[in-house]
Amino acid sequence: MFNKKTARAVIAWLLAVLFIFSFAGCDSGEVDVPEVLPKFEGGALSSLRIAGKNAEFIEPERKSAYYLSLDEVGKKLYDAAYTTLCANETSFKLIGIDIGSFAAAYRFTLAQFMNDYPEFFWLNGYIEYETVRASNSDTGHITITFGVYDYWIDHDLEKAKVELRQALDAVVLEASALPDDYQKAKFVHDYIICSNSYDFAAYELGDAINAETEARVSSAYGALVSGDIMCAGYANAFNLVMHELGYESIFVSGEADGGSHAWNLVRLGDNFYHIDLTWDDLDGNRAEVRYNYFCLSDEEITKTHKVEEGFDYPEATATEYNYFVKEGMYLDYYSFAAVTKLAKKYKGDGVFAFKCYDAKVMADAVEELVQNNMIFKLAGFENVESFQYIADEDTNILSFYIE
Repeated sequence: MFNKKTARAVIAWLLAVLFIFSFAGCDSGEVDVPEVLPKFEGGALSSLRIAGKNAEFIEPERKSAYYLSLDEVGKKLYDAAYTTLCANETSFKLIGIDIGSFAAAYRFTLAQFMNDYPEFFWLNGYIEYETVRASNSDTGHITITFGVYDYWIDHDLEKAKVELRQALDAVVLEASALPDDYQKAKFVHDYIICSNSYDFAAYELGDAINAETEARVSSAYGALVSGDIMCAGYANAFNLVMHELGYESIFVSGEADGGSHAWNLVRLGDNFYHIDLTWDDLDGNRAEVRYNYFCLSDEEITKTHKVEEGFDYPEATATEYNYFVKEGMYLDYYSFAAVTKLAKKYKGDGVFAFKCYDAKVMADAVEELVQNNMIFKLAGFENVESFQYIADEDTNILSFYIE
C-alpha cells in the first residue's frame, strides 16, 4: 500500500503566497517628498517608490511573531512589501538604503513576510532584486520584484480573487458561529481536509509539473476553491482562515520523513499548538479525517518533524487542546474498564481511536484488545465482524478501523 507519510516528504515551498488588497482594507497613496532625499542614518530607509511614485510606508495592522522578531531594517522591508501589495503592485524601489544591511536582511524578511500572507496566492515565491550603489558610498537604491505564477499571467486573476473571497467568507461564517477556540480550529482543520485530497500526482511530477497545477497545489486558493493540494496548500489555507477569524497562526517550514514539509503553529487560548493538516488527511481520502497531529506540543511534534532553523518559533508546551485530551479519549494507564468508558463515546463511524500516555500503555492495550480479542467484549462492539488497527508509535495513538 502506498505510504502517504513518504509522499508527504514534499517540497514545502517556503516562499509561499501572499495577501490580496481586498482582504486587509489597506490604504496606500502618494506623498510629497523633497527633491533631495534625507540621508541614510542608522539603518533607516529614507524613501519608498511604487510604480514610479513616492509612497508612505504602511505598517501592517496584524503584526505576526515574524514581524516582531525583525530589526529596524527588516521591519521597513516588510512594511515596504506590505505597502506595495496593498497598492496592488508587485514591485517597489527603496531609495537611500544601506546595501550591506539590506543584503543581510532581505531574504529572511521577505520569506517570512510571504509566509504571513497566504492571500496573495498568485505570487510564486521568487524574488528578483537590483541594486544601484552611489559612488564611493554604501548607500544606494534597490528595486525588488515579486514573481507571479505563469498561470495567473494568462488567466483571469480578478475572477480568482473573487472566488477565494467567497470561499473564505463561507468558511469563516460557519466557524464564527462555534463557541470556542478549540471548536473553531477543529472545524477549519476538518473543512480543509474534507475539501481536499493530497495531490500525489503533482508530487511525483516534481519539476515537470504543469503551470496550472504549480499555481494551485501550494496555495490557499487551491485548497479553498479547487482542491487537490500539497503540504504548503494545507498550511496556507489554514493560516488564511485562522487569520480571518482573528487568530495568530504561523506557517512552519521544516522537514518530515527526510523531506521538506510545512505545517502550522496556532495560538488557541493562551498557548501555541502545532497542527499538521497534511498528515491528518488520511491517505488523501476526503471522507476520512484523523487527529493524530491536531494541537501537539513541541515535544510531540519533534518526534516526527524537524523545524527549520533561522527563526525562534513561539514555544508550544500545553496539551489542553490536544484532540484526544480535549475529547476525553486519553489513557493514563491501561485497564479494560478504562477502555470500556472510552468505547461508550464510539459513534459507530468506523473509527475508534484513543491516545496512550506512553508506549507501554499502548502495548498493554494492543495485547489485551487485539491479541486476546477483548475488543469484541466492549459494549457496542459485540456485533463487529472484523477490524484493522494501527498502533502509531510516534504519537502513541491506537486506532481501530471497524468493518
